[in-house]
Amino acid sequence: MAVTMQDEEISGYRLIKMLGAGHMNRFCIVEEKATCRQMTLSFFDLSRPSPGNSYREKFLYEVGRATMLAEQLVHKNILQVYKAGQSGDDYFILAEYCEGGHLYDFLYKNGERLPIDTATNIMLQVLDGLIYAHSTEATIQLNDEAVQVKGIVHLDINPGNIFLTGEGKELTAKLANFGFQRASSRARFYDFESGPKPVPLLFFMPKQQIIDIRNEKPELDVWATAAVYYFMLTGKYPKDFPPVKDAVDFALKNAAVPIRERNPDIPEKLAEVIDRALIEKPEIGVKSAAELKGLIEEYGE
Repeated sequence: MAVTMQDEEISGYRLIKMLGAGHMNRFCIVEEKATCRQMTLSFFDLSRPSPGNSYREKFLYEVGRATMLAEQLVHKNILQVYKAGQSGDDYFILAEYCEGGHLYDFLYKNGERLPIDTATNIMLQVLDGLIYAHSTEATIQLNDEAVQVKGIVHLDINPGNIFLTGEGKELTAKLANFGFQRASSRARFYDFESGPKPVPLLFFMPKQQIIDIRNEKPELDVWATAAVYYFMLTGKYPKDFPPVKDAVDFALKNAAVPIRERNPDIPEKLAEVIDRALIEKPEIGVKSAAELKGLIEEYGE
């Protein structure tokens, strides 16, 4: 899939570098001609065949709503979305560029596990972004009506949606793609309601979200964030997943492995915080991003 910059909406940018491409999307770095500011440009292919005739309309509606929300989130720990629109068979999004890439890249470059101080620094910043998002007011378009909402839930927190810029003490973490997992699932990228869920999503997803795709409680993000923290400190997912065909059933029936069984070097007090945050039954153990941040900060005192 080629990247063209001829469309009126994106003609003010020059292509710098392709970052990658998937089955239905592709990513690149572009430079705004007027300011020389670098950004990421993401394209989503709307020509992909899909069951039924409403795929394109569903996607445009859902991803348009997600983009509208993302554009209203302005915080140092949230990736800024600048512009979105349609170009031919593509939907495109222009967003802030982070030279450090996403957290998966950072983990690959720094070994399977991160030092506690580094992982905790990233985690507290992600939680700051969530505290802001979960409490902010925004406007969404529901059909032809603009509706005010209080609190925006991410629903797909994983290392691929946490981007990094700077290094050392200046390392800054930014959450990306608020609401896009919901948009893609409802538009049949992943059919949660009738088809098998892809394993990568399950690694950082509590059972409450697997059971009910319409569940948008902030605590889902809190559980997923704790799962990312666990991953940074151990190099492993909280649950030992079997082959894909059994993954959903396994995720629903099994609890997270206590973190010190993965990495006995984790201090007991911190391990207690993480294990508590990854409780799912009878309910999620930590309900808010502010609560989890406070518990982690208590460990450091």
